[in-house]
Amino acid sequence: MPTLALPWNACRAAEIARAACSGREYVRCARWKCGISRAGLTCALCREGRFRGAPESPAAGARAPSRPPPCRRCRDKRAQTVAVLRGMAGLPPGDASVVTDRFPDAASSPAVLASKSLPAAPAPVRALPPGTRTPRLAVVVPCRNEVGADRQGRYLLRETFRTVRETSAGYDMPDLWLIDDASDKVLPALEERGEPAPVRVVRNAAPLGVDGSRNLGARLAFAAGAEVVGILDGHMRVETHHTRQPILGGVQRLAQLAVETRGIVVARCGHLEMDVLHDHYPLCGGEFARITGPRQSLGMAWKHINPPRGTHRINGLLGASYFFAREVWERLGGFVACCKVWGFSEEGMALKAAFLNVPIHVCCDVTLTHWFRPTGPHPYVVDGYQKWCNRARVLTVTFEPETFERFWLPRLRRSDWNERYRAEVRAPEVLAEGAAFRRRKIRSDAEVLRDLFGVEGT
Repeated sequence: MPTLALPWNACRAAEIARAACSGREYVRCARWKCGISRAGLTCALCREGRFRGAPESPAAGARAPSRPPPCRRCRDKRAQTVAVLRGMAGLPPGDASVVTDRFPDAASSPAVLASKSLPAAPAPVRALPPGTRTPRLAVVVPCRNEVGADRQGRYLLRETFRTVRETSAGYDMPDLWLIDDASDKVLPALEERGEPAPVRVVRNAAPLGVDGSRNLGARLAFAAGAEVVGILDGHMRVETHHTRQPILGGVQRLAQLAVETRGIVVARCGHLEMDVLHDHYPLCGGEFARITGPRQSLGMAWKHINPPRGTHRINGLLGASYFFAREVWERLGGFVACCKVWGFSEEGMALKAAFLNVPIHVCCDVTLTHWFRPTGPHPYVVDGYQKWCNRARVLTVTFEPETFERFWLPRLRRSDWNERYRAEVRAPEVLAEGAAFRRRKIRSDAEVLRDLFGVEGT
């Protein structure tokens, strides 16, 4: 009986079929409606290697279809995404698609990643001509307890720095900074002897949170002579999403754009945790959700750009890779410093940019893949109270007090509201940071509410 290599989470319990999307092989199993085991579980038949209905291999020389129709999983996810985006744009529900994505043709990239192992040495692609001179760049990676590994057993934190070094060969090598936010686990070694760019490690005596660690790293990097700072997560790679090709000069191109656009530059984001060469949709930048009801509060979603090529103006930050020139960072004053732990860092920075007329662009020609954890971005629990507090803090800092009290606070009130919530937004450090930022604002609350959230007449 023939055997087929399957995605890591596929259950081979019943019938093997070839999905329409990208020629991906998956299994229809009675236990999983979508056809894929959500938890990577295997049943007795799978463990014994018993399965039936294996498809025949395509005949030699047969021409693959250029764009096969999507599978049900893709179609359902696309429909949900379109519905959300139509709502964000203030459009009525409808069947007309507002988003289209360009996927690689079947002839230009492998249809199926046949095993857990990625291709040994995929040919790199270039974002810049070899030897192009670019601004002095520092890559800052804040982390806490970043000890996870990919499916090949490689530490994600080490891989983040390795891929930045390797894709910088032949270009201006960036300075590398790790901000260890008081980890209570031993982090993996980040380099071997003779590495072209050693990592400067700074350990916080006590946890500062995501925003505090990002601000500290950027401040140290600029003081050391950097012209541009790129802030990454500790579980990323500079590579294409579909074919896992290294992007030579990728971070240098983002640094170049940060200077050229005089704003914030975000890279295209891809799924690092996926073992199959299949993308449900490109993750390109961010966009604030429109406020359409009295209970709706501050939120952000992925911004889909068509076509997914070139550099495009957006109003939000998502993607875990953010590049700032020195003058832009100083103008913004960094991320909202009074936030704690994790949550609403990107929303706070994007609100600052909106009030100060700092543009945000997404570069869809440079992808940084990101490991998306199923339970959140951190290997520790961040409860709803802390996330609520961060949302309230960024709104308190960026909007006028009367706007916060009249417009945002009613949307933030919870069923278990008590004075501890009020105390969070009246903390001295929150009030001081808000007063300092509001003195530098260029645009009014009404303008930002209208442009970002579609709210008129406030």
